[in-house]
Amino acid sequence: MQAKNQFSRRQLRIKIFQLLYSLQDVQTISAKDFRKLFLANINKTESSFTALALFIVRLFDYTLIYANKKASKFIRTEADNVDISLTEIEFLELLKSNHSFTTAVKHNTLQHLFPDELLKKTFSKLIETPEYTAFHNDKLNATAIENLIFRAAEYTIDKDEQACEFFEEKFIHWEDDIEIIQRWLQLLVKQPDKIIFYDTLTTEKIEFSVALLSTYSKKFDYLNELIAPKLKNWDADRVAAIDLILLRLGLGEMLFFLEIPVKVTINEYIDIAKMYSTPQSGQFVNGVLDNLRKSLETQGELRKHS
Repeated sequence: MQAKNQFSRRQLRIKIFQLLYSLQDVQTISAKDFRKLFLANINKTESSFTALALFIVRLFDYTLIYANKKASKFIRTEADNVDISLTEIEFLELLKSNHSFTTAVKHNTLQHLFPDELLKKTFSKLIETPEYTAFHNDKLNATAIENLIFRAAEYTIDKDEQACEFFEEKFIHWEDDIEIIQRWLQLLVKQPDKIIFYDTLTTEKIEFSVALLSTYSKKFDYLNELIAPKLKNWDADRVAAIDLILLRLGLGEMLFFLEIPVKVTINEYIDIAKMYSTPQSGQFVNGVLDNLRKSLETQGELRKHS
């Protein structure tokens, strides 16, 4: 049975941060609209990931087209005998039989997404890689198959590759979602028949996300009042907008999410700051949130809100 467990809490925090960053110029927004926008954002990530999986399928299946072209040559050599075993690996069979995958492909109308020229050029590069050679030297080697899948996926991430340009054009949040999609790719390789491609959030994770967004919005002024004094050693006008969003989210979590340990919250937002903001942002977010923690504990206010 497929489980809705792909989005980690950190990935949800990242999606929430991205949404809030995109809405900086929006003065007010209702909780209902927050929920709608957040779920729409999640759907875009699901669609992007589905497209990546489909790209790998189409790329490996291109072996058959390549083999047919070689076979149709009037004068053939030994080199024209193409091994089509790549199209028969268990990974492809399991993924193609995954109902969530086939449904997501249809739902997002991705069936004819990839032009033949893109697949042709990418495949011609793939067959020249050490990963492709390693697979054909040992077709039953699980590690060789996994490495070849990862190599195929890299074409969608490498800025110098045509596939990356294609994905960035078709999916406007592709670059923002790469960190999440790479982690999901690890799950895909291990369990292609069990991973899910749409409706990926449990009710609990939706409620957590909406509650965090709502806290950010409803407690915005209060959070700013607490944060402002802690910026006295920093030039407030030069503090990155990303950092301020992360500080509000982190402080809101510390105050109003009683089940989450304070240390976990601080560490999560430090890591997100390192990934998405300036080189100094991790240290900055750490310093301000830890300072807030100490002050609130001294005042007996931390973890006391319901």
